[in-house]
Amino acid sequence: MGEVPPHWRSIPYGFPLANQCYRVVDEQGRDCPDWVQGELWIGGEGVAHGYFHDAERTARQFVEDAGGRWYRTGDLGCYWPDGTLEFLGRRDKQVKIGGYRIELGEIDAALGRIDGVKTGIALAVGERDRSLAAFVVPSGTALCSERQADPALPPDYGALFAHGIDADGPSRDRHAEADLGRLVADFLHEHLQRAGLDFGTPLSVDAALACYRAQPAWRALLGRWLALLAAHGRLLEQDGAYLRGPRHDNPPDLPPADGPLFETADALLAHHDALGAILRGQRPAHTLLDHPFWAPESLLLRSPGTEHTIEALAAAIATLSRTLGRPVRLVEIGARGGQSGAALLRRVDARNLTYTGIDASQDRVLCAQTRLEPYPHARVRRADAAALSDLAHSADIVWANNALHRIGDAALDGLTTLAAPAALVYVTELRDASALALVSADLLTDDGAAAQQHLRVAHDWRRAFDARGLACELADAVGSHQRFVLRAPSAVRTPDPRKLGAALAAQLPSYMVPQRLHFIDALPLTANGKIDHTALLSRCTPTEDDNAGARQAPQSDAERTVAALWQRLLQVDTVHRHSHFLQLGGDSLLATRLIGELDQAGYMAQLGDLFDYPTLAAFAATLRPRAEPAADALQPDAASRGLPFPLTDVQQAYLVGRQAGFALGGVGSQFFVEFEVERLDVARFETAWRRLIARHDMLRAVVRDGRQQVLAEVPPFTLTRHRVASLDGTDATALRERLAYQVREPACWPVFDVQAAEDGSGRSRLYVCLDNLLLDGLSMQILLAELETLYLAPDHVLPPLDIGFRDYVAHTAGRRPDDTSVAYWQRRLDTLPPAPQLPLRQAPGDIDTPRFVRLSAALPSAQWSALKERAGAASLTPSALLLAAYSAVLSAWSAQRALCVNLTLFDRQPVHPQIEQVLGDFTSLLLLAWQPADDWLASAQRLQQRLWQDLAHRDVSALWVMRQLAQQHGRATAEMPVVFTSALGFDHDRFLAQASWLKPRWGISQTPQVWLDHQVYESEGELRFNWDAVEALFDPAHLRAMFAQYVALLERLATDASAWALPLDVLVPRAGQAAARPSLHAPATACPAPDDTTHDDATVDPALVGRLRQHFEQTLGRPIAARQSFFEAGASSLDLVRWHIGLRQTGYASLAITELFTHASPHALAAHLSGAAAPAHADDATRRALLDQRKAKLQRRLGATV
Repeated sequence: MGEVPPHWRSIPYGFPLANQCYRVVDEQGRDCPDWVQGELWIGGEGVAHGYFHDAERTARQFVEDAGGRWYRTGDLGCYWPDGTLEFLGRRDKQVKIGGYRIELGEIDAALGRIDGVKTGIALAVGERDRSLAAFVVPSGTALCSERQADPALPPDYGALFAHGIDADGPSRDRHAEADLGRLVADFLHEHLQRAGLDFGTPLSVDAALACYRAQPAWRALLGRWLALLAAHGRLLEQDGAYLRGPRHDNPPDLPPADGPLFETADALLAHHDALGAILRGQRPAHTLLDHPFWAPESLLLRSPGTEHTIEALAAAIATLSRTLGRPVRLVEIGARGGQSGAALLRRVDARNLTYTGIDASQDRVLCAQTRLEPYPHARVRRADAAALSDLAHSADIVWANNALHRIGDAALDGLTTLAAPAALVYVTELRDASALALVSADLLTDDGAAAQQHLRVAHDWRRAFDARGLACELADAVGSHQRFVLRAPSAVRTPDPRKLGAALAAQLPSYMVPQRLHFIDALPLTANGKIDHTALLSRCTPTEDDNAGARQAPQSDAERTVAALWQRLLQVDTVHRHSHFLQLGGDSLLATRLIGELDQAGYMAQLGDLFDYPTLAAFAATLRPRAEPAADALQPDAASRGLPFPLTDVQQAYLVGRQAGFALGGVGSQFFVEFEVERLDVARFETAWRRLIARHDMLRAVVRDGRQQVLAEVPPFTLTRHRVASLDGTDATALRERLAYQVREPACWPVFDVQAAEDGSGRSRLYVCLDNLLLDGLSMQILLAELETLYLAPDHVLPPLDIGFRDYVAHTAGRRPDDTSVAYWQRRLDTLPPAPQLPLRQAPGDIDTPRFVRLSAALPSAQWSALKERAGAASLTPSALLLAAYSAVLSAWSAQRALCVNLTLFDRQPVHPQIEQVLGDFTSLLLLAWQPADDWLASAQRLQQRLWQDLAHRDVSALWVMRQLAQQHGRATAEMPVVFTSALGFDHDRFLAQASWLKPRWGISQTPQVWLDHQVYESEGELRFNWDAVEALFDPAHLRAMFAQYVALLERLATDASAWALPLDVLVPRAGQAAARPSLHAPATACPAPDDTTHDDATVDPALVGRLRQHFEQTLGRPIAARQSFFEAGASSLDLVRWHIGLRQTGYASLAITELFTHASPHALAAHLSGAAAPAHADDATRRALLDQRKAKLQRRLGATV
């Protein structure tokens, strides 16, 4: 065509070709008149049958109409009167926004005419509230503006960090690394021996690889292992082969229990199986990324200097936030699973920081999103072009925590891309790879090379920074790290959306100028080479849930199996690939059941793997299909049900311990509770008990001649009833005391006891005494729940039980502990600390018959929910959290910080579907070591990690371990008398509920040879807990102060997020000088009673009294007179714990908490602090009487509830 007619608006299509026909159709499918716009439909012989394997799209685009088959092109056009077709654009390029019909192509054309635009495209964004967005690839600098640095930024970033470096650190670190190298060499030496490599004859690397049965890809790694063993004398290298070296037979050098490498030694000990599975191809190496210890980012956080670099960054953020008057925008490059980010976020006030982490791995992004979910001011994105574009030159701080050597030049370029003008760029890089890399990071390198090969020296890093215009303001060494404090260029030229908007406004009406203008490096393309509209829209569409990507559905068969079991056991509606077992409420009890059910489903699973890899996908990756059928389930043996059968180890201990000849003997191992019932129906109650006795074998059991036996027939149960003058009178109290502390004869039925007291008021008191010799804690919960069901619904029929406790004992009898477990505990003997060395006022052997007293408290539902939520965020189970808090308080009062707690487990192996309904004593014991770190969170997590490792080897009895300890230390017995019993995870609402028909009023438990037993359970949404202690062992003030400190700790952890990052000694202050305390096994000096002695007033400083009164009122909000008791002034035990913390922080660091109970007025406390006793006062007798009344009320309140 030589000349375009002037009346043409555009070049028309022309006329249809031969065998083609066109229609212009409106939205109702009607043909449009000439000049009227509509959609072009094409018909004729060339119309296809449809889209290949896409019936839905075929039905949408191909229509039958007007006797023919038509294809809807999506193009817009119209007919001219002469039959010419005019093309008017794409239907999907025409949108209606704000009442205007807009042709997107016109915006595209306008973009193309702007100087500085290489290419661009406009799109409509949103569904209901639609708006315009333009995406532009810039060219040149025509659309750029220069951004200058914020003048408020400090002139020298180095000054923010140039302090607190340990001058002796490098030398100490070299010694520590040498010790670590020996430890790893010892581990690898044992590991290869376990794999059958004894090096009695020389082995080449290839021969060692074959003997180990490792995959060929690990040849280089195995070679590095052998080289390390040769360097440490375990092997000798000759002509490329390795044989036994001079130190081959030397025992390993075990680190001391209080040394810095103790935790690492523990982790190595538990690493054998996983490491072997990886090298043999039975488990993917990437599972290490989720391991709580072996993940590279976990090891990095433990490396010397990491904590200091993060704390220094947190302090710099606080300073910058104050300087800028707003939150600091920080971007972390290579955020991995978010552990470093979480460590920083714990240390920074949420008002001072907005955190964005980016990482190239979508899997790590999803993991980090889950970990950082508790921090609303943090988000994590994948490090793709969209994220880098969105974040370009926005960060006040760019943080690269040992990421640059992993990611390479892309990360180095990202430092300047992300940094705002003159931004702080904070880089840390390891100087050398740790020896631990040989069993962790080296398994994860893409090229199989050693992690050391990817590291650079400081000079190389400085050269790379200089090349990118990053000015180094500080370079130093912190622990094992190189640290660089850099400043980004002070000015940067960036594309300016305002200039682009102005250029568009010069060509288009205002309603056609896009509200959102995005500069990008290149337009994304689909696989077909077309512009990817979806990818563009994702960059400007608001994300409803930043963590939605983390909710990927399970993918493999193993993942789906695990998901189904988690949903049922954890009682959750949905789970996803990154669901966290612990954060969903999982605990050791449910973990044990899960492993058993996976076994039945055909998968071999290890309990330790679940705790090491608690996310669904990571745990599923550790499963192996079972080649052989699962172990036979328990088979009931009704014919032998009445034959005698052996006691378990724990039952034997309970039976022997109740003998009067043993220290703290002469008492039963029993649970006693007093209930109140309105209008007790005695006949119905007796009927319910008779049905339960018939249903449960162990309610008919006795113990004779050291064996237990179920009686086939027993007399009908009859409730013993007592008439008393008043249920709250002295006769009722005396009856309760007699029944609570009775010792049942296990050879005579019944071994349980149920009696009632009545006073004619319509109310009754029921006294229930159950013996732990035959029933464990879970059995008691089952029994009371079924009693309630049968009493309230007499017609209800419980499902019959096919098995009994005898069947279980017979099924599990004769199972020898695994050799690996025996070896595990034998190695642990040298490092197990003693029981808590608490201050005692009397030696246990001097007590004739122990009498137990109870302290009780509860966390309300809101606090308990908050505490569980914070525990889940820290990957702690509720039981582990409570156990850590208990251990921390015990440790604060113990002469030695490290200690062992005797942990009670209700350990029912999942060998039968009805095992959770059977009554019996399934108890096992576990000695759990508390070996605290410097801060609370690390201590709690270390305890839980230890618990998981111990649970994996719980087939070895704690009683066996105690016997070995006694033999090793040359003692007759090894006492572990401080106990923790958790019933969490069972019946959350019904157990000892106040809303029940059985309303608990009072209770006590007692166990021979136990000093202190802490029991926890959930009921009616609350956490309820008791401390049952031998009354004669502990000074009452000490015991109340310990308990108050424990309660206060739980309340603070529930309400104060910052408490989780505090040093342990700050959060849980030591109660006094350990050296001044009596020994665990020696009689203690009795602590003085509350100070009522009198001296002259002149010996007491009135100014000190005034300061104490003022501080008391400021802290607790209550005025107090000089001689007024703290309790008279309205303070509780918990208040005194809070005040004690405040006093220690104001200069009384040596003040023990018990001294507030002993010197219980400002005047008395001032006299004590001044070194004098409190002087006399005229109304001393009256005040003593009031104080005694107050103490009695307090003790009744603490001991009155179950």
